[in-house]
Amino acid sequence: MPSIVQHAPGFSQQDAEKMAAELFGINGQCHQLPSERDQNFRLKTKDNREFVLKIANALESFEALDFQNQVMERLGQSTSQQIDGISGIPHVHRATDGKTISRVEGRGGQAHFVRLLTYLTGKPFALVKPHSADLLRGLGRFFGHVDDTLQGFDHVSAHRDFHWDLRHARPVVDELIHHIATPEKRDLVAGFLEQYT
Repeated sequence: MPSIVQHAPGFSQQDAEKMAAELFGINGQCHQLPSERDQNFRLKTKDNREFVLKIANALESFEALDFQNQVMERLGQSTSQQIDGISGIPHVHRATDGKTISRVEGRGGQAHFVRLLTYLTGKPFALVKPHSADLLRGLGRFFGHVDDTLQGFDHVSAHRDFHWDLRHARPVVDELIHHIATPEKRDLVAGFLEQYT
């Protein structure tokens, strides 16, 4: 099975700016954002509008991205205000042809799907210190709202194996745990996995 990271896109900042202009009619300056399997660029226009240009891994399916878009659309329709200071559901911006998912060719002729989302300002949760009780309560309420909003929603790509999905962690970790350098660290990981199971 090929590593998905090997199929990550490799577009330049200039490529991304051209892509945003040609596909979405949006001119601006791009700056690359971190990503493991895809490629993301923060796009800022002269009139200070901000977007994220998301270029998917060549192995990513159209259905998986459509699933993400539909979830964002559903949450966006129900989340009209902040919940305890936590806000923001990105909005999917349509391309000039009306589509929410476009396609481009990358290196070696690999095809990549492309989307444009609104950029949400803020600070990643992991960088917020300390995690106050109010912040944690707000986060819980926000995810409760997400869970409530998605009740009854289904999509074919909601039922796929994904290596970050803890429901499928056991076989993945069992296969890879021998790569952990020391017995103490292996035992620590194995102990947490056993508790989770």
